[in-house]
Amino acid sequence: MVHSEPNSDSPAQYNMSKLALLIEPRPSPHLVPLVLHMMSVVPRDWRFLMMGSQHSVALVAQAHAIQYQQERGKIDFQIMPSLSAARDEDYTSRLLTDPEFYQGLPGVEWMLRYEPDSILCANSPKGLDEFLDSDWTSLGSTDAHLGGSGGLSLRRVSAIRAILSFQTRTNDSEPEDEWFMKRLSVRPGKTVVPGPSKPGLVGDHERLVKPMGYHVPLDSDHLDSPVWRNAESRRNILNYCPELSIILDMKLERERCPPGMKQDWAFKA
Repeated sequence: MVHSEPNSDSPAQYNMSKLALLIEPRPSPHLVPLVLHMMSVVPRDWRFLMMGSQHSVALVAQAHAIQYQQERGKIDFQIMPSLSAARDEDYTSRLLTDPEFYQGLPGVEWMLRYEPDSILCANSPKGLDEFLDSDWTSLGSTDAHLGGSGGLSLRRVSAIRAILSFQTRTNDSEPEDEWFMKRLSVRPGKTVVPGPSKPGLVGDHERLVKPMGYHVPLDSDHLDSPVWRNAESRRNILNYCPELSIILDMKLERERCPPGMKQDWAFKA
Protein backbone atom coordinates (compact mmCIF):
# COMPACT_ATOMS: atom_id res chain seq x y z
CA MET A 1 0.00 0.00 0.00
CA VAL A 2 1.01 3.62 -0.38
CA HIS A 3 2.72 5.14 2.64
CA SER A 4 1.22 8.44 3.74
CA GLU A 5 4.59 9.48 5.15
CA PRO A 6 8.19 8.53 4.40
CA ASN A 7 9.82 5.96 6.67
CA SER A 8 10.98 7.76 9.81
CA ASP A 9 14.02 5.48 9.89
CA SER A 10 14.92 6.33 6.32
CA PRO A 11 18.17 8.26 5.73
CA ALA A 12 16.49 10.03 2.83
CA GLN A 13 13.50 12.33 2.98
CA TYR A 14 11.15 12.33 0.03
CA ASN A 15 8.84 14.98 -1.35
CA MET A 16 5.36 13.57 -0.85
CA SER A 17 4.03 15.67 -3.72
CA LYS A 18 6.15 13.84 -6.33
CA LEU A 19 5.35 10.29 -7.41
CA ALA A 20 6.65 8.08 -10.23
CA LEU A 21 3.99 5.54 -11.16
CA LEU A 22 4.28 2.21 -12.96
CA ILE A 23 1.16 0.15 -13.69
CA GLU A 24 2.04 -3.29 -15.06
CA PRO A 25 0.39 -6.70 -14.58
CA ARG A 26 2.86 -8.75 -16.61
CA PRO A 27 5.88 -10.22 -14.76
CA SER A 28 8.39 -9.15 -17.41
CA PRO A 29 12.04 -9.90 -16.53
CA HIS A 30 13.23 -6.38 -17.41
CA LEU A 31 11.02 -4.65 -14.83
CA VAL A 32 13.59 -4.74 -12.02
CA PRO A 33 16.44 -3.14 -14.03
CA LEU A 34 13.99 -0.64 -15.50
CA VAL A 35 12.69 0.48 -12.09
CA LEU A 36 16.22 0.71 -10.66
CA HIS A 37 17.38 2.73 -13.65
CA MET A 38 14.45 5.14 -13.33
CA MET A 39 15.27 5.61 -9.66
CA SER A 40 18.80 6.61 -10.61
CA VAL A 41 17.69 9.17 -13.20
CA VAL A 42 14.63 10.74 -11.55
CA PRO A 43 15.54 13.39 -8.92
CA ARG A 44 16.25 11.77 -5.57
CA ASP A 45 13.29 13.29 -3.70
CA TRP A 46 10.74 11.47 -5.87
CA ARG A 47 8.93 8.41 -4.52
CA PHE A 48 7.96 5.39 -6.62
CA LEU A 49 4.81 3.30 -6.70
CA MET A 50 4.25 0.10 -8.66
CA MET A 51 0.71 -1.16 -9.13
CA GLY A 52 0.34 -4.60 -10.65
CA SER A 53 -0.82 -8.16 -10.42
CA GLN A 54 0.33 -10.49 -7.68
CA HIS A 55 2.87 -12.01 -10.07
CA SER A 56 4.38 -8.77 -11.39
CA VAL A 57 4.63 -7.20 -7.92
CA ALA A 58 6.21 -10.36 -6.50
CA LEU A 59 8.78 -10.40 -9.29
CA VAL A 60 9.93 -6.84 -8.62
CA ALA A 61 9.62 -6.89 -4.83
CA GLN A 62 11.78 -10.00 -4.42
CA ALA A 63 14.90 -8.30 -5.83
CA HIS A 64 17.40 -7.42 -3.09
CA ALA A 65 18.14 -3.98 -4.57
CA ILE A 66 14.41 -3.20 -4.64
CA GLN A 67 13.94 -4.42 -1.06
CA TYR A 68 16.67 -2.03 0.05
CA GLN A 69 14.87 0.88 -1.62
CA GLN A 70 11.56 -0.20 -0.10
CA GLU A 71 13.09 -0.19 3.39
CA ARG A 72 14.23 3.39 2.76
CA GLY A 73 10.69 4.41 1.82
CA LYS A 74 11.65 5.01 -1.80
CA ILE A 75 9.18 2.57 -3.39
CA ASP A 76 5.84 1.06 -2.47
CA PHE A 77 3.74 -1.65 -4.08
CA GLN A 78 0.03 -2.13 -4.52
CA ILE A 79 -1.54 -5.35 -5.81
CA MET A 80 -4.62 -4.76 -7.94
CA PRO A 81 -6.74 -7.95 -7.83
CA SER A 82 -8.63 -6.90 -10.97
CA LEU A 83 -5.40 -6.33 -12.91
CA SER A 84 -4.35 -9.54 -14.65
CA ALA A 85 -1.54 -10.39 -17.05
CA ALA A 86 -4.12 -10.91 -19.79
CA ARG A 87 -4.98 -7.29 -19.34
CA ASP A 88 -7.95 -5.40 -20.62
CA GLU A 89 -6.42 -2.65 -22.75
CA ASP A 90 -8.93 -0.14 -21.41
CA TYR A 91 -8.28 -0.98 -17.75
CA THR A 92 -5.50 1.55 -17.25
CA SER A 93 -7.48 4.29 -18.99
CA ARG A 94 -10.47 3.61 -16.75
CA LEU A 95 -8.25 3.61 -13.68
CA LEU A 96 -6.47 6.88 -14.50
CA THR A 97 -9.74 8.68 -15.31
CA ASP A 98 -11.43 7.57 -12.08
CA PRO A 99 -11.51 10.37 -9.46
CA GLU A 100 -11.28 7.76 -6.69
CA PHE A 101 -7.85 6.72 -7.94
CA TYR A 102 -6.43 10.15 -7.09
CA GLN A 103 -8.09 10.13 -3.69
CA GLY A 104 -5.72 7.26 -2.93
CA LEU A 105 -2.73 9.51 -3.66
CA PRO A 106 -2.98 12.08 -0.87
CA GLY A 107 -0.65 15.02 -1.23
CA VAL A 108 0.60 14.05 -4.70
CA GLU A 109 0.80 17.04 -7.06
CA TRP A 110 3.17 15.77 -9.76
CA MET A 111 2.99 12.28 -11.23
CA LEU A 112 5.53 10.79 -13.59
CA ARG A 113 3.79 7.99 -15.44
CA TYR A 114 6.05 5.50 -17.15
CA GLU A 115 5.48 2.07 -18.66
CA PRO A 116 7.59 -1.03 -19.31
CA ASP A 117 8.20 0.29 -22.83
CA SER A 118 9.42 3.76 -21.81
CA ILE A 119 12.62 5.01 -20.23
CA LEU A 120 14.43 8.22 -19.28
CA CYS A 121 17.97 8.75 -20.56
CA ALA A 122 20.78 9.38 -18.09
CA ASN A 123 22.60 11.55 -20.66
CA SER A 124 19.71 13.98 -21.05
CA PRO A 125 20.79 17.60 -20.51
CA LYS A 126 17.41 18.30 -18.90
CA GLY A 127 16.05 17.15 -15.56
CA LEU A 128 12.52 16.10 -14.71
CA ASP A 129 11.99 18.94 -12.25
CA GLU A 130 12.51 21.49 -15.03
CA PHE A 131 8.99 20.70 -16.25
CA LEU A 132 7.12 21.09 -12.97
CA ASP A 133 5.53 24.35 -14.11
CA SER A 134 3.45 22.57 -16.76
CA ASP A 135 0.18 20.70 -16.33
CA TRP A 136 1.31 17.94 -18.70
CA THR A 137 4.59 17.27 -20.47
CA SER A 138 4.92 14.64 -23.17
CA LEU A 139 5.85 14.20 -26.82
CA GLY A 140 5.31 11.93 -29.80
CA SER A 141 1.71 12.74 -30.73
CA THR A 142 0.53 12.31 -34.29
CA ASP A 143 -1.42 15.52 -33.78
CA ALA A 144 0.83 18.56 -33.42
CA HIS A 145 -1.73 20.21 -31.16
CA LEU A 146 -2.05 17.35 -28.70
CA GLY A 147 0.45 15.55 -26.54
CA GLY A 148 0.18 11.80 -26.76
CA SER A 149 2.67 9.26 -25.47
CA GLY A 150 1.07 9.23 -22.07
CA GLY A 151 3.23 6.20 -21.35
CA LEU A 152 6.05 8.60 -20.51
CA SER A 153 4.55 11.81 -19.21
CA LEU A 154 4.74 14.26 -16.33
CA ARG A 155 1.31 15.26 -15.05
CA ARG A 156 0.00 17.83 -12.58
CA VAL A 157 -2.53 15.97 -10.45
CA SER A 158 -4.50 19.07 -9.44
CA ALA A 159 -5.15 19.80 -13.13
CA ILE A 160 -6.32 16.23 -13.65
CA ARG A 161 -8.60 16.46 -10.62
CA ALA A 162 -10.08 19.67 -12.02
CA ILE A 163 -10.93 17.95 -15.31
CA LEU A 164 -12.45 14.93 -13.55
CA SER A 165 -14.56 17.15 -11.30
CA PHE A 166 -16.92 17.93 -14.17
CA GLN A 167 -16.17 15.49 -17.00
CA THR A 168 -16.40 11.71 -17.27
CA ARG A 169 -14.64 9.51 -19.80
CA THR A 170 -16.70 6.88 -21.61
CA ASN A 171 -15.31 3.38 -21.13
CA ASP A 172 -13.69 1.73 -24.16
CA SER A 173 -13.27 5.07 -25.90
CA GLU A 174 -10.07 6.98 -26.65
CA PRO A 175 -6.97 6.33 -24.49
CA GLU A 176 -6.72 8.29 -21.26
CA ASP A 177 -3.78 10.43 -22.41
CA GLU A 178 -5.61 11.64 -25.52
CA TRP A 179 -8.76 12.22 -23.47
CA PHE A 180 -6.92 14.34 -20.91
CA MET A 181 -4.91 16.29 -23.47
CA LYS A 182 -7.96 17.41 -25.41
CA ARG A 183 -9.29 18.94 -22.22
CA LEU A 184 -6.09 20.23 -20.67
CA SER A 185 -5.05 21.98 -23.88
CA VAL A 186 -8.10 24.26 -23.80
CA ARG A 187 -7.88 25.23 -20.13
CA PRO A 188 -7.21 28.98 -19.98
CA GLY A 189 -3.88 30.08 -18.59
CA LYS A 190 -2.49 26.57 -18.19
CA THR A 191 0.78 25.22 -19.52
CA VAL A 192 0.96 22.10 -21.65
CA VAL A 193 4.06 20.88 -23.48
CA PRO A 194 2.47 18.92 -26.30
CA GLY A 195 3.47 17.83 -29.79
CA PRO A 196 6.65 16.50 -31.36
CA SER A 197 8.17 19.88 -32.18
CA LYS A 198 8.49 21.00 -28.56
CA PRO A 199 10.88 19.90 -25.82
CA GLY A 200 9.49 17.20 -23.63
CA LEU A 201 9.92 13.73 -22.30
CA VAL A 202 9.46 11.33 -25.17
CA GLY A 203 11.98 11.38 -27.99
CA ASP A 204 11.14 12.28 -31.55
CA HIS A 205 14.79 11.91 -32.54
CA GLU A 206 14.32 13.61 -35.89
CA ARG A 207 13.59 16.86 -34.04
CA LEU A 208 15.28 16.35 -30.70
CA VAL A 209 18.92 15.33 -30.84
CA LYS A 210 19.01 14.76 -27.09
CA PRO A 211 15.50 13.88 -25.90
CA MET A 212 14.84 13.30 -22.25
CA GLY A 213 13.61 9.79 -22.88
CA TYR A 214 11.98 7.33 -25.23
CA HIS A 215 8.63 5.61 -25.44
CA VAL A 216 8.68 2.53 -27.68
CA PRO A 217 5.09 1.23 -27.58
CA LEU A 218 3.85 -2.24 -28.47
CA ASP A 219 7.10 -4.00 -27.63
CA SER A 220 9.03 -2.04 -30.30
CA ASP A 221 6.90 -3.42 -33.14
CA HIS A 222 5.97 0.08 -34.31
CA LEU A 223 9.37 1.69 -34.83
CA ASP A 224 8.00 3.32 -37.97
CA SER A 225 10.30 6.34 -38.18
CA PRO A 226 12.96 6.26 -40.92
CA VAL A 227 15.43 7.11 -38.16
CA TRP A 228 15.07 3.59 -36.78
CA ARG A 229 15.60 2.01 -40.20
CA ASN A 230 19.03 3.59 -40.56
CA ALA A 231 21.87 1.70 -38.85
CA GLU A 232 23.89 4.86 -38.16
CA SER A 233 20.89 6.64 -36.66
CA ARG A 234 20.14 3.68 -34.42
CA ARG A 235 23.78 3.58 -33.35
CA ASN A 236 23.72 7.29 -32.49
CA ILE A 237 20.52 6.87 -30.48
CA LEU A 238 21.92 3.95 -28.50
CA ASN A 239 25.22 5.74 -27.94
CA TYR A 240 23.27 8.65 -26.45
CA CYS A 241 20.81 6.47 -24.52
CA PRO A 242 22.37 3.00 -24.11
CA GLU A 243 19.83 2.12 -21.43
CA LEU A 244 17.22 2.11 -24.20
CA SER A 245 18.37 -1.45 -24.85
CA ILE A 246 16.60 -2.43 -21.60
CA ILE A 247 13.20 -1.99 -23.24
CA LEU A 248 13.99 -2.79 -26.89
CA ASP A 249 13.39 -6.23 -28.36
CA MET A 250 16.98 -6.53 -29.60
CA LYS A 251 18.88 -9.27 -31.37
CA LEU A 252 22.50 -10.33 -31.11
CA GLU A 253 24.91 -8.88 -33.64
CA ARG A 254 25.37 -12.31 -35.21
CA GLU A 255 21.62 -12.52 -35.84
CA ARG A 256 21.49 -9.47 -38.08
CA CYS A 257 20.76 -9.78 -41.80
CA PRO A 258 23.73 -9.99 -44.20
CA PRO A 259 24.80 -6.53 -45.50
CA GLY A 260 23.69 -7.30 -49.05
CA MET A 261 20.24 -8.58 -48.15
CA LYS A 262 17.35 -6.28 -49.00
CA GLN A 263 15.14 -5.65 -46.01
CA ASP A 264 11.58 -4.93 -47.06
CA TRP A 265 10.19 -3.91 -43.69
CA ALA A 266 6.58 -2.88 -43.27
CA PHE A 267 6.55 -0.26 -40.56
CA LYS A 268 3.21 0.85 -39.24
CA ALA A 269 2.35 4.47 -38.61
